[in-house]
Amino acid sequence: MTLKIIQINVHRRVAAHHLLSKVADEKDIDLALVQEPNSRLTSNNPKWIVDCSGCAAVFCVNPRCGIVSHSFGPGYVLIKFDSFTIFSCYVSPNTSLENYKTYVDTIMQLVVEEKTEVVVAGDFNAKSAMWNSASSDDRGVHLVEWIQDLYLVVNNEGDTPTFTRGPQRTIIGITFSTQVLNRQRQEESKHKWQEKASIDELAFRSTIQLLQNSIDDVEDLTRIVKSAQLSCTRKSKEGTNRAQPVWWNENIAQLREKCNKSRRNITRARVRPVDPVSISVLENKYKDYRKFLRKAIRESQRAQWNLLCERVEEDPWGQGYQIVIGSMRHLKMPYVLHQKTKEEKIIELFPRDDTPNRYRYIEYEPPMAFTEEELKAAVSNIKVRKAAGPDGILPVAVKIAADTYPEVFLRVMNDLLRDCLFPERWKIAKVILISEGNTADQRSKVRPICLIDIIDKLYEYLLKGRLETELTEKNGISEIQFGFRPKKSTVHAGGQ
Repeated sequence: MTLKIIQINVHRRVAAHHLLSKVADEKDIDLALVQEPNSRLTSNNPKWIVDCSGCAAVFCVNPRCGIVSHSFGPGYVLIKFDSFTIFSCYVSPNTSLENYKTYVDTIMQLVVEEKTEVVVAGDFNAKSAMWNSASSDDRGVHLVEWIQDLYLVVNNEGDTPTFTRGPQRTIIGITFSTQVLNRQRQEESKHKWQEKASIDELAFRSTIQLLQNSIDDVEDLTRIVKSAQLSCTRKSKEGTNRAQPVWWNENIAQLREKCNKSRRNITRARVRPVDPVSISVLENKYKDYRKFLRKAIRESQRAQWNLLCERVEEDPWGQGYQIVIGSMRHLKMPYVLHQKTKEEKIIELFPRDDTPNRYRYIEYEPPMAFTEEELKAAVSNIKVRKAAGPDGILPVAVKIAADTYPEVFLRVMNDLLRDCLFPERWKIAKVILISEGNTADQRSKVRPICLIDIIDKLYEYLLKGRLETELTEKNGISEIQFGFRPKKSTVHAGGQ
């Protein structure tokens, strides 16, 4: 499992919060470890987990990133996943050395108690050469002693300051982790972009054409389609699919670019022999751009809010309604379940039935073979945005293959129909358990989703179409049945 995480101190600034959301969308961030958040923006927001002091927080940009549980205390938030734990920490620079040591001892004791890999990140306001600070202090010495005792690894790279104010430039934002996670991070950092897969349709059709003569049964069909999918999958840079904030516009984008460019100019000027007057001019220019950016964000948000209020009066089910409904989708954090809980729920939801088969076999006439029209209707029911089954074959691959060479699929499907066979591999499903909170007795309530092979789905759609046609022609469905029937609903049931 790969997570993209950002760590930042927003100094309780509203504009910094909004820019954090924008940057998280642009870079596909899953989790933001935030120090000194704005309490007005984080309260009653289910995506934010804030400690009791309001100084350390975690912003779950992607609510389905796999969080198992969380807890918090003064100055820290702890997020647990299946195989690792993340700490978001903050300690004030005004804290006395004695209280600072007590705080660090508390955090490190929690690290010791964790049985999984650990990442600790935040503003520790300590200086040490271990994370390339220009000097060291007593806070840094105490923190380094703990890091060395627990064989942790500091992940900070380079000497870029994490805090700047006037001429003061220090590194106080620190990230350290267990050695196993550090090695994984180094290996994954070699890949600059996440990659998503898409099928080269032309190459896929050509590959199927070359191999179609070797397809005799379901096993061959599955193997050939999967092999063609793997060989014709192209990888591309993955961008974000998240919508832009309604208040974002071209003017704000240009001001942010100017603000960032001005800040970079100041950084370069400080490491070069430049006249102090020139640095002062650059700093003033940066402050002006930053002020203009904040003002533009406030004005755009105010204008969009007024426009939204006007549109609500005209169209109650428009953008305003969509925003409210979107914010209500994740009223609770969608935690994942522990492996042991999953196994227990699987046994509970799908009990084994070892009783012998009580069905009796009767003589029957050989059914009519599926036609190409039936196959086309079944293929049209496959939704390309659905997940793959246990065999890993994507819906789009099956659709392309069936549209290109329907005679191959018809031959295989008709063989199954004629011999009354249903392959054993199609009786295996990949079960996804979705947690829906706890019941009154604190037991986890889950909803199962079973993913089956897409070729199996195609066969079932063929059978479903045949059964519906047979039942409709022979009046096998009651007129008072309204569920699972086309053009029937509870409105018709109420009319009866």
